[in-house]
Amino acid sequence: VENKINKQVSFGVFARVDHIDTETCLLLKKMNVNFIEFGIESGTQQNIQYLKDGNITLEIVESAIALCKKHNFKKGGNFIIGNPLETEKDILQTLKFIKKLDLDKFAFYPCTLTPGSKLWNNFVEKKITQLKKNNKIISIEQEKIKIQKELLKKYGKTYLNKTVSKERFQ
Repeated sequence: VENKINKQVSFGVFARVDHIDTETCLLLKKMNVNFIEFGIESGTQQNIQYLKDGNITLEIVESAIALCKKHNFKKGGNFIIGNPLETEKDILQTLKFIKKLDLDKFAFYPCTLTPGSKLWNNFVEKKITQLKKNNKIISIEQEKIKIQKELLKKYGKTYLNKTVSKERFQ
């Protein structure tokens, strides 16, 4: 801001939904930020709690997006598909939530168990490699692959690992 680079270039930033408030929005505007992208992860509270350790609620997400809209920022969201708790109903609810948020761009990424991550450690600690679904034992990896294949079949390659504008999502 001191060197007035903000007058020559506009910026996009990644932010946490629980760190956006009016003061932050005003500072970002002063820096000529015009796009804010969030790791929202899911459109269901159960999955957000699972992926974000219970710190984030759908209401916090909606509030952050509303603040961005109020301050004329373009808004983006990233979502994780295929976590072990997620069902097809959850995925459809996430799609509805995306429409409700009226994001300018969004992207889906497959859930990946990365060694050393909290999700990985949870699996190792509990020695979870299988889940019970409809009274049948299933492999988590097989279920994740099945969900990803169903998504690709149902929605094409449009949404997985790609950013989608709201115009293309309508």
